Amino acid sequence: MGPGEGDPARQSRLVVPEGVVAVDPDAGYYLQCARRRRTTDLTFALLDPGPGPGGAWSAGWDTLQLFSPAGFSSLPGWPMPDRPGESRLRQPPAATARVRAVALGETSEYGVGGLGDIVMVPPVLAARRRGDLEASLVFDRLTPSGVAWDDPPHQPDADAVVWCAGFRPDLRHLAGLPLTRRAGLPATDPALASRSVDHPGLFFLGYGDWCGPASATLIGVGATARATVDAIT
Repeated sequence: MGPGEGDPARQSRLVVPEGVVAVDPDAGYYLQCARRRRTTDLTFALLDPGPGPGGAWSAGWDTLQLFSPAGFSSLPGWPMPDRPGESRLRQPPAATARVRAVALGETSEYGVGGLGDIVMVPPVLAARRRGDLEASLVFDRLTPSGVAWDDPPHQPDADAVVWCAGFRPDLRHLAGLPLTRRAGLPATDPALASRSVDHPGLFFLGYGDWCGPASATLIGVGATARATVDAIT
């Protein structure tokens, strides 16, 4: 906590950590909008582990491509126009229904998987059809030439290891807080899925459906960030 502005009773600093999806720019955008409308005098800081803003975005590979039309990957205040030749038919029906439900503040039968299935880009689909893509439990350790499982012992070589995020939230920084948990995850308020039931000033953004519909996706986190900022301000 730190010094803020305006009413002494509300002197505080709102800290928005960076780390998942587009949480920091989304939440920061809506907070700044609230300040410009003068509906809040809270100050805020965006935390980023890198030398500059952008988090993991600044470390993207040069070969990175959008797996859906650019219009579905917009950030608040920064619309991404579709490029010539892009077809919105690449967005499958489940994802389209999910997008519409999120935009209207409704629930959807598809869950986050309704959006997640669109990451199966053609090369991944081709690898799966060839039998080159096989799911297995996470390995026990890295070796000089690849990875290793202990039970049963197995040490295949690996040309590359791509460490992906987004499967389970890393909340070790909250280990010192007494948090009620449901199914291993912090319990949140049914009226506002991002708000902790234990600490009214603690919010979870971008970790998955449990803290906001499709909030682990670009298109879903914006609605949750907006609702959270509305509640804070």
